[in-house]
Amino acid sequence: MASVFADPRERNKRHYIAASNFNGVFYNYATSMNPTTYVTMGGLTALTAANSSNCPRGRILREVGNRLYPDAHPGISTMMVKVYDANSGLSGFIDPNAPQFAVFNSDKPIEIVDGGDNNTTTPHKGSPVFTTGDIITSGGDITAQTGDITATAGDIIAGDDISAGGDITTTGGSIVIAQGSTGLFKLPTTLVGVGNMAAGSIVGGFRRLTINTTGVRTTSKIFLTYSGINNAGILSAESIVNGTSFQIVSDNTLDAGTVQWMIINAA
Repeated sequence: MASVFADPRERNKRHYIAASNFNGVFYNYATSMNPTTYVTMGGLTALTAANSSNCPRGRILREVGNRLYPDAHPGISTMMVKVYDANSGLSGFIDPNAPQFAVFNSDKPIEIVDGGDNNTTTPHKGSPVFTTGDIITSGGDITAQTGDITATAGDIIAGDDISAGGDITTTGGSIVIAQGSTGLFKLPTTLVGVGNMAAGSIVGGFRRLTINTTGVRTTSKIFLTYSGINNAGILSAESIVNGTSFQIVSDNTLDAGTVQWMIINAA
């Protein structure tokens, strides 16, 4: 069996905190020799004793000192560290740069290029932040380009902009934008827009304008208002095709007004 050794240059042990359940990324490491080629093979296997109950979010893992390196240990594609969980008594290897963990103490030089997670092709991400306190920026923005911003029990408050490529969610709290007067609540173009009724078609005694947007759902609440009146009629939102389109309908066949629309999809 190949040796699993501690790097003598690293005296200060690191702590890691789980940002989510980590039982799926908690491993044993073992090697064996191919009896034909006499080549040593190695691989990671999931800890069978690990489950979502004994590997919860918020658990602090302490580095033991053992490490696995791609150039020294077969079957390893990125550096792994061995950690100990004082609560469950479990120990095993983790990828310290995986998104499931937040590094409390890291001195990895920035010139060393990250690989991918050991068991996937997903590239390493920045360490998550897990705190029972506040996250405060002085003059900066909080932005999730592709992910979500979630407050499980508290409020999301900003004096400036909040931007997310995914959902902005609070359970039991409020979303407060611009307690002063500078912030903006930005909805994606799939949820807000403008249509000109003149471009619609006359069907029976109504004028119908189709709005194509992936943000609409059959359960959506759609709000309509004129920003320019030209033979205004009574407006309604109808004929919703889930994730595809809806129609703005006016009871005036001569309606050529400009209509602003907004979609709200309630949880």
